[in-house]
Amino acid sequence: MRPAAATGASAAFLGGPTTAPSSADDKPFQITRGCLTLLLPEDLGHQHIERLTGSILPHLSEHSRVTSVVFDCTHLRLIDPTDLAELMDLVQTIVLMGKGVGFCSISPGLAALLIDLDLPHNHAIFGRDLDDAIARLAGTDPGHGSAKPLPSR
Repeated sequence: MRPAAATGASAAFLGGPTTAPSSADDKPFQITRGCLTLLLPEDLGHQHIERLTGSILPHLSEHSRVTSVVFDCTHLRLIDPTDLAELMDLVQTIVLMGKGVGFCSISPGLAALLIDLDLPHNHAIFGRDLDDAIARLAGTDPGHGSAKPLPSR
């Protein structure tokens, strides 16, 4: 993450687990039921977003069987508004490529930050956990019939 002085924005501590995913993997994602899933790290910064962009977008253009992308926010604890805007730019790019986008396991702090920054989220699906987000993107909700996207403001 860039220092606050360099970005002009202060970082937001979002609370949540203290264990971050390993960044040693060649690909920061896996494919689950036709959905590319990513476990976001504890501190999502500019370099990590660039790495995601460099690996996700080529994969999406080369593999038509992938119909959507889910960002798992289980470990996400720290993000600044500039990095969040970069993540939302990546989301918009994925949507323009014709893929669905979802987020899951959002902490109350991250939810509040998304609302405070008034970021557009009408193209994303939000799920309680990874299975819920994938089911919502597929248009079904296991055990609850047809799922619908959560309403936007």
